[in-house]
Amino acid sequence: RRKTTLARVAEGDAQETREALLRGDADLGFLTGPLNEGGLIQKPFLTDRIVPVAAKTHPIFGSGKRKMQIADLDGQDFVYFHPASAVRRVVEKRLRSVKPRFTPSIVMELRSLQGVIRSIEAGLGLGFLSEFCLTPKLRPLPFAELNAEREFYFAYRRNHRPGLQLLIEELEQHTKAGGSKA
Repeated sequence: RRKTTLARVAEGDAQETREALLRGDADLGFLTGPLNEGGLIQKPFLTDRIVPVAAKTHPIFGSGKRKMQIADLDGQDFVYFHPASAVRRVVEKRLRSVKPRFTPSIVMELRSLQGVIRSIEAGLGLGFLSEFCLTPKLRPLPFAELNAEREFYFAYRRNHRPGLQLLIEELEQHTKAGGSKA
């Protein structure tokens, strides 16, 4: 009789994903940056763009009579991801390179993607989200210089299970067919 192995999805940070892969508790990990781990194969597969956003009804959009300036962000409240978040690190690095003296007024730091989205939609602050997460209630801010990119990677053990390579190839094809920026 053949033992059936069920697929399991687990969320974790890069360190937790690395450890699960190395222990054999996971066959495939999705990371937002490469790991320094010789026992794992890491392969880029998707580029994600993080953009500044606000609720469509947010006062920052005003009457639309004048062009919005980066200075309009000064004094605005921001909803951020928690400090260890990959999105947060990418955004902060980008902000330092573009506007080194800009210190956002962070009114919320959340772990949940849905929490960040819902808070921005409710007008509780501006934020930064993946373009893949934009909803009809959100509108990107017109500051292309604040856009940040991050690369997603597949990670898996060098001595992986048969068939994993086929799954990865299928995921790559699906990602390309879905109109990704990869």
